[in-house]
Amino acid sequence: MKEAGNFDGSIGTYEKFLQYFDPFRNTLTVPLVIIGLEPPETFKINKETKEVEFLLP
Repeated sequence: MKEAGNFDGSIGTYEKFLQYFDPFRNTLTVPLVIIGLEPPETFKINKETKEVEFLLP
């Protein structure tokens, strides 16, 4: 997802969430909602210009 959508390091992965969640289980007092997204299929973001490029089917 990071590479396909040209996202920075602020995007986490589900695997990292699982790794870090267990030690914080007793500290967290609010419910969490984790949403998984698939990489975009109809567009990509150009790394140099930061413009959206639509992909033809």
